Amino acid sequence: YLSWRYLFFINVPVALFVCVYSIYKLPVTDSSNKNITLDLPGISLLTVCLASFALVVSESSTWGLHSIYTVLFTAVCLLSFLLFYWVETKSTNAIIDFKLFRITNFLTANIMGIVLYICLSSWIIFSGLYFNNVAHYSAFSIGLTYLPFGIALILLNLIIPKLNSRFSKKTLLCCAAISCCLSFVLMSYSIHTRLNFILYSVGTLLFGVGFVLINALSVQHGLKHIPANKINIASGISMMLRWVGAAIGPPVFVTLLSALKATSSYSLAMTQCYLVLAGIMLLLLLLILSCSRN
Repeated sequence: YLSWRYLFFINVPVALFVCVYSIYKLPVTDSSNKNITLDLPGISLLTVCLASFALVVSESSTWGLHSIYTVLFTAVCLLSFLLFYWVETKSTNAIIDFKLFRITNFLTANIMGIVLYICLSSWIIFSGLYFNNVAHYSAFSIGLTYLPFGIALILLNLIIPKLNSRFSKKTLLCCAAISCCLSFVLMSYSIHTRLNFILYSVGTLLFGVGFVLINALSVQHGLKHIPANKINIASGISMMLRWVGAAIGPPVFVTLLSALKATSSYSLAMTQCYLVLAGIMLLLLLLILSCSRN
């Protein structure tokens, strides 16, 4: 009975509850460093960089590659990133400590996380568009297409400790990358065969399996060689970069989908997007894992 936009308002009571719960339940700690301040220059420059990047990716097809707007926002994106890097290397309270990326495991784990969340957000957005615009599913039916993914999240989170005790993280991450790759291949084939919903659901389930394993284990894998006094900072950076990937994914892949639709059918463009995701997950993640320490 309400517009789909009202779905976002569910975050308001959840956020208020978390804030109130944190105030009353989290222990008060007496920090030994009273000079810690918020890195406002770094946050501002990173915001400008990501916003400019999103604009260029999502609007360049409308503006034109040689448009003054495309050139301007591309320049703003590059300049703000360079300034961000310079500010962070000089700041004593940087939101990103670039020295941590000299640790191979931390670097590769964060690349895995960024790629994973790019794939997640892209899949959610352009799959929803396909089911709405081409398959003409209702909002409720579209929600059901994501149900196998949710089931996989619940079940895998219950058994991850057991898997972690029996297999090495590197082995599990390799299996997870293969699972994600196979999931997108199945989704692509299901769309190609006029939407075989059972096959699509199996693909969604496999992506849920791969997502949980990579999301949980890559953080542990990345923090394994981090100094104890940098663990909290490194963990925060890892989570932030994941959500940066989630923000980048949709404009990139919706733009790709639009470009492919211009020369082929919507369904064929969708199958190609899924195969792009499959290729990214297989080639990039397996390459990263081959370079990581156990």
